Amino acid sequence: MKMASKIKYLLPLAGMLLVAGPASGNGDYGVGTMRRADLDNNSEVTRAEYDQAFERKMKAKIEWLDINGDGVVSPEEFRDQHKAEYDNRWQSLDTDGDGVVKIEELPRKGKKGGSEFHKDF
Repeated sequence: MKMASKIKYLLPLAGMLLVAGPASGNGDYGVGTMRRADLDNNSEVTRAEYDQAFERKMKAKIEWLDINGDGVVSPEEFRDQHKAEYDNRWQSLDTDGDGVVKIEELPRKGKKGGSEFHKDF
Protein backbone atom coordinates (compact mmCIF):
# COMPACT_ATOMS: atom_id res chain seq x y z
CA MET A 1 0.00 0.00 0.00
CA LYS A 2 1.37 3.41 -0.96
CA MET A 3 2.08 5.94 1.78
CA ALA A 4 -0.63 8.28 0.45
CA SER A 5 -3.18 5.48 0.75
CA LYS A 6 -2.09 4.71 4.31
CA ILE A 7 -2.41 8.35 5.28
CA LYS A 8 -5.79 8.54 3.57
CA TYR A 9 -7.12 5.91 6.01
CA LEU A 10 -5.09 6.78 9.08
CA LEU A 11 -6.05 10.46 9.23
CA PRO A 12 -9.83 9.89 9.41
CA LEU A 13 -9.31 7.10 11.94
CA ALA A 14 -7.07 9.29 14.06
CA GLY A 15 -9.66 12.08 13.88
CA MET A 16 -12.45 9.73 14.86
CA LEU A 17 -10.45 8.43 17.80
CA LEU A 18 -9.53 11.87 19.05
CA VAL A 19 -13.07 13.21 18.79
CA ALA A 20 -14.83 10.16 20.13
CA GLY A 21 -12.26 8.93 22.63
CA PRO A 22 -12.91 10.79 25.90
CA ALA A 23 -16.66 10.82 25.47
CA SER A 24 -16.77 7.07 25.16
CA GLY A 25 -16.65 6.72 28.89
CA ASN A 26 -13.84 4.21 28.80
CA GLY A 27 -10.86 6.18 27.52
CA ASP A 28 -10.62 3.87 24.53
CA TYR A 29 -8.67 5.97 22.03
CA GLY A 30 -5.20 6.50 20.65
CA VAL A 31 -2.55 4.02 19.57
CA GLY A 32 -4.21 1.08 21.33
CA THR A 33 -7.41 1.67 19.40
CA MET A 34 -5.51 1.89 16.13
CA ARG A 35 -3.87 -1.44 16.94
CA ARG A 36 -7.28 -2.98 17.63
CA ALA A 37 -8.54 -1.59 14.31
CA ASP A 38 -5.70 -3.37 12.51
CA LEU A 39 -7.51 -6.72 12.46
CA ASP A 40 -4.86 -8.61 10.46
CA ASN A 41 -1.97 -7.13 12.50
CA ASN A 42 -0.02 -5.94 9.46
CA SER A 43 0.55 -2.41 10.86
CA GLU A 44 -1.85 -0.94 8.31
CA VAL A 45 -5.51 -0.01 8.69
CA THR A 46 -7.51 -0.73 5.55
CA ARG A 47 -10.83 0.89 4.68
CA ALA A 48 -12.66 -2.29 5.72
CA GLU A 49 -10.83 -2.34 9.07
CA TYR A 50 -11.54 1.37 9.53
CA ASP A 51 -15.24 0.82 8.82
CA GLN A 52 -15.40 -2.04 11.33
CA ALA A 53 -13.54 -0.01 13.97
CA PHE A 54 -15.83 2.98 13.40
CA GLU A 55 -18.94 0.79 13.66
CA ARG A 56 -17.68 -0.82 16.90
CA LYS A 57 -16.82 2.60 18.35
CA MET A 58 -20.19 4.11 17.48
CA LYS A 59 -22.05 1.04 18.80
CA ALA A 60 -20.14 1.30 22.09
CA LYS A 61 -20.92 5.03 22.24
CA ILE A 62 -24.66 4.43 21.72
CA GLU A 63 -24.63 1.67 24.35
CA TRP A 64 -22.87 4.01 26.79
CA LEU A 65 -25.36 6.82 26.13
CA ASP A 66 -28.45 4.57 26.18
CA ILE A 67 -28.93 4.58 29.96
CA ASN A 68 -32.25 2.71 29.99
CA GLY A 69 -31.18 0.15 27.38
CA ASP A 70 -34.07 0.68 24.96
CA GLY A 71 -31.77 0.90 21.93
CA VAL A 72 -32.17 4.62 21.31
CA VAL A 73 -30.67 7.73 22.89
CA SER A 74 -33.04 10.41 24.11
CA PRO A 75 -31.96 14.01 24.69
CA GLU A 76 -32.32 13.39 28.43
CA GLU A 77 -30.01 10.35 28.31
CA PHE A 78 -27.46 12.28 26.28
CA ARG A 79 -27.53 15.17 28.76
CA ASP A 80 -27.52 12.96 31.86
CA GLN A 81 -24.67 10.74 30.68
CA HIS A 82 -22.51 13.72 29.77
CA LYS A 83 -23.39 15.42 33.05
CA ALA A 84 -22.28 12.30 34.90
CA GLU A 85 -19.01 12.32 32.92
CA TYR A 86 -18.54 16.02 33.66
CA ASP A 87 -19.21 15.47 37.37
CA ASN A 88 -16.69 12.62 37.51
CA ARG A 89 -14.07 14.72 35.75
CA TRP A 90 -14.73 17.65 38.06
CA GLN A 91 -14.41 15.47 41.14
CA SER A 92 -11.08 14.11 39.88
CA LEU A 93 -9.79 17.69 39.68
CA ASP A 94 -11.37 19.15 42.82
CA THR A 95 -9.44 16.79 45.07
CA ASP A 96 -10.30 18.53 48.35
CA GLY A 97 -14.01 18.86 47.47
CA ASP A 98 -14.28 22.59 48.17
CA GLY A 99 -16.01 23.36 44.85
CA VAL A 100 -13.07 25.09 43.19
CA VAL A 101 -9.93 23.81 41.48
CA LYS A 102 -6.67 25.30 42.63
CA ILE A 103 -3.33 24.98 40.85
CA GLU A 104 -2.12 22.69 43.65
CA GLU A 105 -4.89 20.21 42.81
CA LEU A 106 -3.93 19.84 39.16
CA PRO A 107 -2.12 16.58 38.49
CA ARG A 108 1.60 16.62 37.89
CA LYS A 109 3.30 14.41 35.36
CA GLY A 110 3.74 10.97 36.88
CA LYS A 111 1.33 11.71 39.75
CA LYS A 112 -1.90 9.74 40.01
CA GLY A 113 -5.25 11.49 40.23
CA GLY A 114 -6.92 13.87 37.85
CA SER A 115 -5.76 11.84 34.86
CA GLU A 116 -8.90 12.76 32.90
CA PHE A 117 -7.65 16.35 32.81
CA HIS A 118 -4.59 15.42 30.75
CA LYS A 119 -6.66 13.56 28.14
CA ASP A 120 -7.99 16.91 26.94
CA PHE A 121 -4.61 18.67 26.67
